[in-house]
Amino acid sequence: SLVVRGGRVSLNRSVVWVDVSAFERRADKLEARRGFLGPPPEDPLGAILLHGGALLSDVEASWVVQPREALRERVARHLSRSLAAVAGRQPAPGAEAAPAVEALLDAVDRAARQDPASAPLQRLLAQTGALRTDTGG
Repeated sequence: SLVVRGGRVSLNRSVVWVDVSAFERRADKLEARRGFLGPPPEDPLGAILLHGGALLSDVEASWVVQPREALRERVARHLSRSLAAVAGRQPAPGAEAAPAVEALLDAVDRAARQDPASAPLQRLLAQTGALRTDTGG
């Protein structure tokens, strides 16, 4: 179902499920509730598992470039903040990594494979390589 508002056509999100919308709603809730300053969210992977890769990856129109890049930044920022929050509770470097950290590191790998053109995700992937080494992964 489509909605027309202010001369713009969009999907009716109350009728149509969109992975980007679902990711953003879940990430917004996690970021607002925890601010990524307190304890890690109960389910740091919940939002990222909703992300399906590059926004409209088969569309090369100019209007999609800015929203695609904004989503790439958001996904990388969410993963980075989630990792920082969860890793803050981890044992000393060289000790075995907790399952939550390993799951987030795997999510970084997956997201970077799904969107290889994402510079923010590729940078985060490079940074997490060191974390895998530090945690014995």
